[in-house]
Amino acid sequence: MSGSTIRSDHSPIDVELYKSLDDFISEVLGQLKLDHFIPDTSAIITVQNTIDVVNNIMDWIKEANNTDLLKKPIISVVSER
Repeated sequence: MSGSTIRSDHSPIDVELYKSLDDFISEVLGQLKLDHFIPDTSAIITVQNTIDVVNNIMDWIKEANNTDLLKKPIISVVSER
């Protein structure tokens, strides 16, 4: 099987060509977290109303810094009925 190597500033990432896109993204994301010392904590996206969920997530993405974008997001929905 053939593969290739992606180099980051700190260490090479071996990429197997038979892996799925999801596996590839997970490996690259994991390496970026290691390279930039990102803890395994989550970024919380708070949605005030389920009607505005897409707008709230898009606003969070626009305002998030690089560290937040590398964290695993948790979506918290606060809805009053």
